[in-house]
Order: sequence, then structure tokens, then C-alpha cells
Amino acid sequence: MSKHRRERGFTLIELAMTLAVLGVVVGITVTGLQGLRPRAMLSSASAELTSRLAAARERAQAEGGIVWFGFFPETANSGIRYIMFLDWDQNFDYTTFDIEAPYASYGDNEQTAIGGAGQRRDRVLILHEFPRYVHRIPGSELLNPGSLPLPFQVTNFGAVPNGCSFCDPTGVGWIAFLPSGEVRLPLAPPGDRGGAILLGSGESVTAGDDFNRYIISLTAPFGMVRRFDDV
Repeated sequence: MSKHRRERGFTLIELAMTLAVLGVVVGITVTGLQGLRPRAMLSSASAELTSRLAAARERAQAEGGIVWFGFFPETANSGIRYIMFLDWDQNFDYTTFDIEAPYASYGDNEQTAIGGAGQRRDRVLILHEFPRYVHRIPGSELLNPGSLPLPFQVTNFGAVPNGCSFCDPTGVGWIAFLPSGEVRLPLAPPGDRGGAILLGSGESVTAGDDFNRYIISLTAPFGMVRRFDDV
């Protein structure tokens, strides 16, 4: 006499519960990944900016001209922007510069400056825009205003409204890297021997979270630059 084994399948209730649990797991995973993206972009952008500031000082010494680094706040149509260019003939006037027309306002033929070998001319070296996830954060939101060690401390950084201690009230700032190796901050408050920028992802933060805020500090006139976590 043969025996038949009855195969048992899933009921509709069991299947519905399995799909519900799977949906919750997927939702948590997606939410976590979305949260990591702004932080990863912020970390990458702040590290890249720190590296380029250090490279600007070396470039000025190597080229024998002034390397200007300009910072511009985010707008409705763009993220934070910065420009780095070589002012070989040292006649640049930052008060007339327009970031919306960088080549025209510079006026020193930088678009055709990569001429023949050995030619030294004024030219744009970098024109960059941060991802929209990266923001300049007011100094009042610093978790630890006194966290910067000497010589990177900036006077009253906690009171800086636009996240840039060496910028003017509109949020525009300039750094001049001289061929001598010295650094000047023409728009910094009188008496400041350096400057700093506070970058964040725009997310709420708590003490101990070192992913959301970075302080990029530059000393003047010596030009040392470092990135710090705001923890």
C-alpha cells in the first residue's frame, strides 16, 4: 500500500506577513543609505577643499605668481562655489570679480592662457561647485567653538553668520597665496591671523557625531591648513 505525503504550502496570511517584514527591512536599509550619502559627499568635499588650499600655496611658490582662492555662497541656482586661479602679473582686483561670469570678469585671457610650452600667463586653475548636500553652517551652530587648537583658533568664530570667518557680509571671501609662501585674507576682520570655514550636511547633529560638521582652518601669514571635526 503506497503512502502519499501531503506537501504543505504557505497560507495567504503567512505570505502577507513575510512581505510586510521584508518591506520594513528594505525601508530601513534605504533610509540608512540615503542618510549616508550627504555625509559621504560632505566628507569628500571638505577633504578635497583642504587639499586644494594646501596645493594653492605650493602652486604660488612654484609659479612665482599670486594664486587667488575665492569662495562664494550657495544661491537658489547653485551650490557653494570656489575658484582658484593664477595671477601671474599680480594685477587682479577681487572687488570687481563676478562669479557668474568668471572668465569675462577676470579679463586676463585665461581661457586661452594654456599657450605654448614655457609660457606663463594668468589662468583659471579650478572652478568648482559643491554638491547641494554641502552647506556653510553659521558659527553659532558649532558644537564646540573652542575646539580648534593653536595656531588655528579664530577669534569669535561662533558669531560668524555665514560659516566663513574671512568672508564679507555677503558671504564672499578671498585668499591670496603669495610667491613668498605667505597668505593674506583681505576681507578678514582686522586682527585675525587666519580664517576658517564651517561646512555641514544640513542635518541635525548631536555631540560626538563627527560626520556632519567639518571646520577647515587656515593660518595667516604662514598658510598652514587643516581640517577638524566639530565634535
